[in-house]
Amino acid sequence: MSAVRDKEPVERVREQIDQEIAQLRQSVQVLIARRNELAPVLRLPVELLSEVFVLNATTHSPDDLRWTNVAYVCQYWRSVAVQTPRLWTCINFKAEPWVALQLERSKNMPLVAHVDLRARQFVSKCEGFGLLARSMDRVRRLTISSGEMRGTVHKLWRHMTYPAPILESFVFHNPSQTRAGPTSHVPTQLFRGECPSLQYVELRQCTWCWATTLFSHTVTHLTLDGHNVQMRTSLEEILSALELMPNLEWLDLDHITPEVPWFFIPNVGVGQFVHLARLKFLRIDALALNTAIMLYHISFPMETQLALCCDAFRRLDEFIAVGHAISSKYRREEGMEDRRLKSFTFKPHSSQALELIAWNQPYSADELHNDARSSDAAVRLLLRWEGREPDFSVASLLYACRALPLETVRTFYVPEYVSLTGQAWIELFSGMKNVSSVWVQGRSATHLPDALRRENCSQCRIDITGEMSVGDPMRQHTRVPSLFPLLHTLTLEEVDFTGDTCPDACFFWQLQDVVLERTKQANRLKLIIHRCRNFILEQMQDLRMVGADVTWTGEEILDFDLRDVDSDDSEEDYEDYYDRAYSDDDDSDDDD
Repeated sequence: MSAVRDKEPVERVREQIDQEIAQLRQSVQVLIARRNELAPVLRLPVELLSEVFVLNATTHSPDDLRWTNVAYVCQYWRSVAVQTPRLWTCINFKAEPWVALQLERSKNMPLVAHVDLRARQFVSKCEGFGLLARSMDRVRRLTISSGEMRGTVHKLWRHMTYPAPILESFVFHNPSQTRAGPTSHVPTQLFRGECPSLQYVELRQCTWCWATTLFSHTVTHLTLDGHNVQMRTSLEEILSALELMPNLEWLDLDHITPEVPWFFIPNVGVGQFVHLARLKFLRIDALALNTAIMLYHISFPMETQLALCCDAFRRLDEFIAVGHAISSKYRREEGMEDRRLKSFTFKPHSSQALELIAWNQPYSADELHNDARSSDAAVRLLLRWEGREPDFSVASLLYACRALPLETVRTFYVPEYVSLTGQAWIELFSGMKNVSSVWVQGRSATHLPDALRRENCSQCRIDITGEMSVGDPMRQHTRVPSLFPLLHTLTLEEVDFTGDTCPDACFFWQLQDVVLERTKQANRLKLIIHRCRNFILEQMQDLRMVGADVTWTGEEILDFDLRDVDSDDSEEDYEDYYDRAYSDDDDSDDDD
C-alpha cells in the first residue's frame, strides 16, 4: 500500500516535467520561427522570390522534378510557389493527374511541353498528352522524343488535331532505330494546319512528307536529320518544300541526300532553283556530289554562313564539285569585295578528315593562329574520306583549294601538317595570289623556301587538270614568284632551320635565298621567328644583311652545342653545322 502511495507523487512529478518540456519545445519552435523570419531569403518580396523559383526551375532538365521541392520547405514558400503560374508552365509528362495539376497551377500562361516516350509508362503519358492537347492553344514549344512503340506514337499523332495558334517551336526526335528503318512518320497535317506562329521546326531520324503543313511561310529555322532513314528524296521535292519557307534564316540538312542525276555536271547548275533571301546560315552534311547539287540549286545572299560536311563516295576529286559550287556563290556578284574571303586556314582532324575554314573578315595571322572563332567563319568545309594514307589528305586538300574562291585571301595560317614538297605547296596554294601574310607551323614549312623561290610566267596559267594556257600574246611575259607573289610577312613557328629542303641546302640557306630574291624585286620580307629549332643570333644578322626585317625573341633551341662548332678564329664557324652537305668538299680543300 505504501509503495502505491509513493508511486503516485513520482508520476505527478514526471507529468509535470513532461509538460514543462513540451512548453520549452513550443517556445523553441516559436524562437526558431522568429529567427527564420529574420533570414534574408524569407524577407524577400513575393515577386522576387517567385523569380528565384522560376530561375531555379530552368536549371533542371525536363526529367528532373527536384525544382518542386521549394513547395515543401515552409508554408510561405509553398504559398508563393503555388501562386507562381510561370513555375508550372514547363510540363514533363508523368501521369494524367500531374499534368492536370500543372495545367491548373499555370493558369493561362504559355506552356513548354516535353514528351519522352523512350521510357516506360507510355499509356499514362499519352493520356496526359491528350489532356494537354485540349489546351494546345496555350502551348508555345513542343518537343517529342519518340520510342520504339509504333502504336504509342500513333496515339500521340491522333491527339494533335487541335489548332496551335501560339506554337513557335516543334521538335520531333526518334533516336530509337530498328533494322527495318525509322519507327515514326510525321503526319502530313498537324494542328489542323493552323500554327501561324511556328518559327522553329526540327525533325530528326524520322520520315515525313515534304508537303507537311509544318513547312509554312512563318518558319525561320529548319533542321532535318535523315540519319538511318531509308527515304529516297528527289531534288524537286526538297526545293518545293523550301519554296514554302521563303523566310528561312537557318537551314540544317543532315543526310538529306537527293538523288544525283546522271546528267549532273559538277560545275553547272540546271533545272529548278529556290531563292532564300533571308538565309543567314546553311549547313549540309552529305556526300560531296549531293552537297554540290544542293548548293547549285539554292540561292542565298553572300553573307550567308556555310558549314558543309562532305564525304567522298568513290573518288576524292568529287570535292572539286563542292568547291565549284561555293565559288559560284562568291564570283557571281560584282561590287561585293567586302564579302569575299580574306582569311583562310585548315585543320587536320584525323587521318580521314580535314576541315577548311575561311572568313570574310581580314584577320591577322596572329588571330588565325590563336583560333579565330570558327562560328564567325563564312565557309567551313569538312572533308571526309576512307583511307589512312597521308596522300589522301593532301589530295583532298588539293582538290578543294584549287576549286574554292581563295584568290582574294590576304592572310593564311598553316598548322602542323605533313611535310609538303615544294611542288605540293605550289599546286595547293598557287591560286592565292593576294596573300600578304602567312604563318606556318612545324614540318609543314620544311620545303616552303623551295616553293617560294620558284617562278613562272605572269601571263601563263595552269588549270586544275595541269594544262597550261599561254595567255595574251600581246602582253609582256615576265617572271613572277609562283607562290604568294605579294607576300610581305612570313611567320615561322617550331621550324627546324637545319631541315633538308633539298639535297644540297638546308632550310636556312634556302630561306636566305628567298629573302635575297624577293628583295631584288622590291618586296622586302618581314620574318617573325617563334620557338624555331637551331636558329641563332648570327643567322638573324645574316638574314637582315640580305634585306629581311627579322623579329625574334632570342630564344635558342639547339640540337648542338655552339662551343663545339664555334671558335675564336672565325665568326662564321657556326655555318659549318649548317653546311654538313658540303663537309666532304671542305675537308678536301683543307687538305690542299
